[in-house]
Amino acid sequence: MSNPFKKIGDYFTAKSVKQRIYIVIALSLLIFFLVFFIKGNFFDNRTPTESAATSSVSQSSDETSDNSETPPAKSSEPQFHISFFDLAILIAAIAIIIIRRFIGKRKFRR
Repeated sequence: MSNPFKKIGDYFTAKSVKQRIYIVIALSLLIFFLVFFIKGNFFDNRTPTESAATSSVSQSSDETSDNSETPPAKSSEPQFHISFFDLAILIAAIAIIIIRRFIGKRKFRR
């Protein structure tokens, strides 16, 4: 079996310096958005309904003067949210890639 990292290294070294810079920038942006996507969807799992539930629990306990508070129930499944800003950046990046390929093919035909 051949080493896949050797193939990636050969592919990367075969590119020009300008292309290598573009590849590094694209990969770093991809990793950046991936980290914040995972962080936002799995680790920042506080929803507005949970904060409203905690405030209503504290208000109802003050009214009834009962000291037993129950924590709000958490949903076991993650809720995925993607902002329009992230979606716009993704669409713009895809559009730029498609346009660049189209322009490159037109230049190659001439």
